[in-house]
This record gives sequence, structure tokens and C-alpha cells, in this order.
Amino acid sequence: MLLHLFRRFFNAPLRTAGAVAMRSHYSVECLRPDGSVRWREEFENIVVTAGLNALLGNTFDAAAGSVAWYVGLIGANTGTVAITSGAAAITGTTTDFQATDVGSDLIIAGAGAAGVDLVTTITARSSTTAATAGTNASTTVSGASYAVEPRPADTMSSKSFNEVTPYSDATRPAWTKNGAPASGAMSNSSSKAAFTINATSRVFGAFLSSNSTKGGTTGTLYGGGLFSTGSRQVINGDTLNVQVDLSATAA
Repeated sequence: MLLHLFRRFFNAPLRTAGAVAMRSHYSVECLRPDGSVRWREEFENIVVTAGLNALLGNTFDAAAGSVAWYVGLIGANTGTVAITSGAAAITGTTTDFQATDVGSDLIIAGAGAAGVDLVTTITARSSTTAATAGTNASTTVSGASYAVEPRPADTMSSKSFNEVTPYSDATRPAWTKNGAPASGAMSNSSSKAAFTINATSRVFGAFLSSNSTKGGTTGTLYGGGLFSTGSRQVINGDTLNVQVDLSATAA
């Protein structure tokens, strides 16, 4: 009997509780005025706590019906940073590094090989103006712009990143779904969110919000993320198209 119980509890395969994994994949394309491609980027979205609460609330709580979503652009974080070639220590000026940033994606403009952006993570943080990069810099920079991926606690009214609005459109462009969810997925691939660029700027990533107000701080922040290869330049006359593919899978 004891042997039977031992086999039952220690040799039998373990069963885990059901889980759902949410994924948001961004595909960004910058077009020149003649329609040719200036650059492309793809990256993954972090779903912040407010976004998770919105998923639960609209499904299992109030079930308020259809919610409109809009795409915004992430610019450089507040302040600047310095880092020395061959070193990982980051010194910030008027920055706001937090303990929760450890493990987060990080972009430092111009600190990579041959002056491209350094794309890495934050491995340690000792103060709001001191952190450690996961990769040594290849170029010494001072007064450089940077961006850290959105934090889980971010909301539209209190977020760690800055929105950048170098476009003539009156509002953030809508995320217009192709149709109802199918096979656990949704997309706006048939009607991408389009930005009509009217100024030179650096874009570090993108986010989803339930509010269309350009530069606004109300509504629900679903999530956002940084470009996978560094910041990208947009100039007057460009068009920026953003596709966001959403999926839910059983894990």
C-alpha cells in the first residue's frame, strides 16, 4: 500500500493549473514619401498591470463591450546618460532608474559598435542616476538619450516613458481590428495604424492606449515595448505604419 502511494504521488506526471499566455507583436514600417521602405522593426509588447486588469474586467467583470484602442509612439526617457567604451556602468543626469527596471530592456543612443545604439538590459541599479548595463558599451557617450521598456506599474497618468508625437494627425491612430478573434488571435494587418510624420524625431518603441488624445494622459494603458535593434529616425514626409498582432494561448 505504501509503495502504491509513493508511486502515485512521486512517480506520476505532474499536472499544472491552466494558464493563459498573452502576446502582442508589433511590426513597424517607415516609408519614404516615394513609398520605398526606410526601415522596419519588430518587437514584443509588455502587458502592464492596468492592461491585465482591463482584460479581466472587460471579460469577467463589467463586460462593457467593445473597447477602442489606439497606437502611440515611445520617445526617449527623461534625462540623459553617460557610459564609457568597454564599461557597463551607466551614469544618469535627471534620470529615474528604479529597482523594478532590473532585467528590463534598455537602449542607449550611440553607445554601440561604430556609434549605433546599444541594445541591452539593465542588470543592476544603485540609485535613480546609476545603473549597470548587461553589455559593455563600444562607444563612449555623454548626454545620450536612452529608453527603458515600460514598467508593469505604468498607467497613462503615471508612466515611466515619454510619448513622442512627430506627426500631423490630430489623434493617435486607431488599432482597427480585421474582425472578431479567430484561433486565439486578432490583428490590424488589413488596416495598419498610420502616422503622417511631419518632424524629425527619434522613436524608441510604441504602445497601446484606450484613449485617442495625442499626448494625452487619460484612458487605459494596455502595454508597450521598445524596438529590438535600437531607436529609429523619422523625418518630415515619412509615413509610419504599425501592425499589432494580439494572441492568447493556453499554457
